[in-house]
Amino acid sequence: MSPRISIGLPCYNSERTLERTIDSLLAQTFADFELVACDNASTDRSWDILSRYAEADSRVRVYRNETNRGASVNYNRVFELSRASYFKWASSNDWCDPRLLEACIEALEAEPTAVVASPRAAFFRHEPADARPYSGGLDLRSDDPAARFIGALRIGRNIAMNGLIRSDALRRTELTRPYFGSDCVMVAALALQGKILELPHTLLYMCDTADTATSRMAAAEVRRHFTGTARAMTHQTARNWAGYWRAALSVRLNAQQRWAVTVCLAKMLRWSVADMVREARDAMRAADRRRVAGPDGQA
Repeated sequence: MSPRISIGLPCYNSERTLERTIDSLLAQTFADFELVACDNASTDRSWDILSRYAEADSRVRVYRNETNRGASVNYNRVFELSRASYFKWASSNDWCDPRLLEACIEALEAEPTAVVASPRAAFFRHEPADARPYSGGLDLRSDDPAARFIGALRIGRNIAMNGLIRSDALRRTELTRPYFGSDCVMVAALALQGKILELPHTLLYMCDTADTATSRMAAAEVRRHFTGTARAMTHQTARNWAGYWRAALSVRLNAQQRWAVTVCLAKMLRWSVADMVREARDAMRAADRRRVAGPDGQA
């Protein structure tokens, strides 16, 4: 019989924090879950650590990519391998309070129109005990899907992605893709389907360092994080805007709701035109450099 909750744990070179993270998940007061972990061709001891936990606890299933396929693919893979009707992503650097799963599933079962329940979060650099609370979570309880979608566009740090999500709703999104902000697009697509609940207690402790937060990484590191290589990521703003537009088109809205969403996205497009033009020019210049360099990379 399938468990009620699946936890997806993508990891890459996470040996320093992986055991702490897994211990916090296995210590949950709600125990009817599976932990689906996928190692993205780590070069450290991450795979050995995962294998050891799988041998010790039947709830743990582990997989490994032969090559680094990028974080987006690995995040999607752990969901695709999951079996439960509720799903939670878990970063290999974070720490979860033992009550997290219990609180989230109780909230979702009490509110059938909600698709996500996430706790409040706190951020830390070294140890969860040193974490500082974050007040910018997402709480979208309107009955109007257009209002929820527009509210999701104001997202700061994406705490909701790390909450508990209804799997059937998540399957109706594009999941994560290799462009900046695709996780926020996914949350907006979820908001169109149902309410997003922020719980009143801090139960999620997120590591916030240059190694774990893409907002703190250098450009080359961001590319490696998303794609597994250092190849250029072009047209990021356009891809982000198009993702929101596809999400808006994926659900049925009445005329008033469709107009509200369209106006909001039109404003976003207007604000983004300059960035889109600049990125298009950068892409053309990069293509010209590659043509000049030739197949062997020599000019």
